[in-house]
Amino acid sequence: MSKFVKLSFVVLLTLSISGLTMAQSEATTGRITGTVKDSQGAAVPNASVTVSNPSDGFSQSLTTNENGEFTAVQLKPGDYTVEVTAPGFGKSTQTGYHVEVGSALNANIALGVGAVNEEVLVTAASVDISQSQTTTNINDKSISQLPINGRRFQDFVLATPTAQIDPSRGQISLVGQRGINGNVQIDGGDYNNPFFGGLRGGERSNQAFTIPQGAVREFQVVPAGFNAEFGRSTGGVISVVTQSGTNDYHGSAFFVVRPEKYAHKNAFGQVAAPTQKQFGGAVGGPLYVPRFGEGGRSTTGGKDKSFFFVAYEEQRLSQTRAVLFNNLHLAGVGAAGTAEALNFALGLEGPYAQTNNAKVFLARVDFNLNQRNQLSIRYNYNTNTALNAVTAGTSLTPTTPNALSNNGTEGDNSNTVVGQWTSFLTATTVSEVRAQYSKENRPRLANELSPLLQGGFGTFGTVSFLPTTESDYRVQLVNNLTTIRGNHTVKFGGDLN
Repeated sequence: MSKFVKLSFVVLLTLSISGLTMAQSEATTGRITGTVKDSQGAAVPNASVTVSNPSDGFSQSLTTNENGEFTAVQLKPGDYTVEVTAPGFGKSTQTGYHVEVGSALNANIALGVGAVNEEVLVTAASVDISQSQTTTNINDKSISQLPINGRRFQDFVLATPTAQIDPSRGQISLVGQRGINGNVQIDGGDYNNPFFGGLRGGERSNQAFTIPQGAVREFQVVPAGFNAEFGRSTGGVISVVTQSGTNDYHGSAFFVVRPEKYAHKNAFGQVAAPTQKQFGGAVGGPLYVPRFGEGGRSTTGGKDKSFFFVAYEEQRLSQTRAVLFNNLHLAGVGAAGTAEALNFALGLEGPYAQTNNAKVFLARVDFNLNQRNQLSIRYNYNTNTALNAVTAGTSLTPTTPNALSNNGTEGDNSNTVVGQWTSFLTATTVSEVRAQYSKENRPRLANELSPLLQGGFGTFGTVSFLPTTESDYRVQLVNNLTTIRGNHTVKFGGDLN
């Protein structure tokens, strides 16, 4: 059959009325909506509203409508300040609006009379987050401080309601749906494996991470009730946003080692923690771009203009395994005359090492091109090699009746590039364009190519599904347009995937 490409095109139209509870507003951003009133509670139309983020210099200028309402959309996660001025009134400045991915914050502001200026620090208790209670956000503080084994960001999902591991395939299940029915997106780009289902590098990758935990800023879990824009399936949506640089330089580094011989045994005397080493770091800040001209070398960009963030993490894991054949009284049947027959007669093959080594890298740059245009580009790479990881036992049962010839290597590597261009066309109309290219290879190699032999004592030879290599690529283009008319917000667009 000749090579073919499947294309799907979805046109969506979402109409939301101010005051309705929204489960999710944007894929990678949030919004702030509010009403400006005077000291008597009357609406203040045509007031000037500026929503800004001091950490990267972003600002958005708005004007209240006849009802004193305003809406600031496409706000990257962060802490924002809302400043309001109007003729005949004092200036009001409110700080502390913490925008999270998919959130919609309410900012109700009262202006004083005359030249009386007011500054208010908004606390979490005074912020109304207009989203469904079934929606759960895991923020950067939780990701950086909560303990997790393996530095896989998706394991934090299990701390949210309705989430569990699908026992049949080891994927994330939301509200009882199969793991393959979920939709995982990172920075608005589809992050699902099209063959196995679930997130890229998830199933068949022996529990290795695919992006650095230190590069995950926050994510939102929406098990049900998500907007049509994020549909595609029935099993819930996980929206992840990666870290970006700010006006200040920040960095971190870590090294974790867990020797198997020092691991505490469980109640049954079993050692459940193999030897594991993890190390890496991250750094981000303003990006100064060299520029050459007639006057010599200079720089452009920097604070309030351009930013970078890079992160690298590596895992080295090794656990001792052994083959213990069953029914030793049957020794001598089948594989006589081979080296494996001697081990068979002794009932043991090994010990041998089962590994799970992974390397991940992520780089992201963000640009405030001008007052109306923002651009972000992210590249990430991951590779995973797990020797003897196809038919081995679990951590609690380190022996298996399957011979080493029946085992093999699990591998995975992928490259992903995602870009987003946000344009504030007018004070009430915003366009977002996202593009992605991602390629993944999952080679699964057999330890030995020989006929399969199965019996009551064990299994020898090449397992039926090895060797195989699953290779895929994904091209995605998304364009959404959001426009605000009165107290209505209309959003429409397309997703070519």
